[in-house]
Amino acid sequence: MSVFTYIPTNRLRAILYYNFHIRILYNHGTYQGTDNTNIFIHSFEGNKYVLTLFESMHRKDLLCILYILSKIQYCSFGIPNIVRSIYGRIALLLITENKFFIISNHITGFTMVGNTATFQLRLLGQQLALFHKLNKIFVYQSDRLFIYKIFYQYRNVTFHTFSYCHGDLFRDNIFFNNPTFKKIVGVIDIYYSCTHHPMLDLCTSINDWCVQSKKLYKRKIITILRSYHRIKRLSQSSVNQVLSFLSISSLRTIMVRLITKYIYHKKAKGFKPYYNLLKKYQHIASI
Repeated sequence: MSVFTYIPTNRLRAILYYNFHIRILYNHGTYQGTDNTNIFIHSFEGNKYVLTLFESMHRKDLLCILYILSKIQYCSFGIPNIVRSIYGRIALLLITENKFFIISNHITGFTMVGNTATFQLRLLGQQLALFHKLNKIFVYQSDRLFIYKIFYQYRNVTFHTFSYCHGDLFRDNIFFNNPTFKKIVGVIDIYYSCTHHPMLDLCTSINDWCVQSKKLYKRKIITILRSYHRIKRLSQSSVNQVLSFLSISSLRTIMVRLITKYIYHKKAKGFKPYYNLLKKYQHIASI
């Protein structure tokens, strides 16, 4: 998340007060990611909020995200609660910039930085399984992970099962309650959410959480899959194709980061670790 669109403080104060009755004490931006302008807001009442301005999201995709948010908020997953305006609206439009924004509460906690332990991997598997079991509540179907469309026939991968997918569940998007990392208290950056094959979502997390000192650990992958399977059953066909799903996920991450850096000219995280993973998967597949 990075600050791309500058909103003058006086204008920001007016927008929040007249639409949400929020009085700003002070505000500041956050400088990670690529897709949204995020502004942290501290109110006089002591509450903390995040204003998320969608830089390039289409209206249809925004409606999908808001629908998903409205459903998940009743499931106690630690998703940021969206603050409705005094007129009952969830998303508002900045007319001058022609961009939508939402206000949500600010989730605090600790994110994983170093190596992942078995207990955290089990929590991740459980969290993903609970997300993917939400597919029964969705009637709005959306495929926002557009890059996957290119690879539908990649290594004969089949797409028969669809469910809610977070789409971006890296280590820095999960908050734990304390430095011991024994309980998940929040999940953020759900703006890649969509309905898609759950294995793609699972493998996106595996490519991040199971790498230690540039080495992929098989036992970590097994830990996540077993924890996931206890809550939501993995079909044998999905397990058989896990290598292909890992390859697709790696390629998707590489392309998204290259597009961000060289087409949108925005700061992006490195893609080389995923390039190395992709080469490793290709080598294993050729044996």
